[in-house]
Amino acid sequence: MEKKRILEYLAKIVLNTRSDIAALKAEEERLKSRREKLDKKAEKLLAIIERECGEKTDLGVATLSYRSSTAVEVSDSKKAVYWLMLNGHNNCYRMKEPEVSKADVKALIKSGTEVPGCAIVEHRTYNLR
Repeated sequence: MEKKRILEYLAKIVLNTRSDIAALKAEEERLKSRREKLDKKAEKLLAIIERECGEKTDLGVATLSYRSSTAVEVSDSKKAVYWLMLNGHNNCYRMKEPEVSKADVKALIKSGTEVPGCAIVEHRTYNLR
């Protein structure tokens, strides 16, 4: 009888913990929503300051300054990779590594074929409601 009471107690703790998790998730969503609203407000206000200043300006409590940066935008990666390959710029592109199709390998193993480095593993999950 003692084992049953211990397991019942542990089940109650799990259910209580899940309840706490649900409450924390709700609070996280509330705080996330509030943060996103404040982010948008700050962006709008900064856009007004930027529009009115236009150049490096000392605003008393802060200084508005600008920094230039550059980036490469690729509009047609197939054309770019083809040109780079033809012109010997092999260091300028990457080929994706081959990937194992787990569903197909699973079917292969189930049919009796041994695939090195692969195995079917059974997982057990518990559910307490």
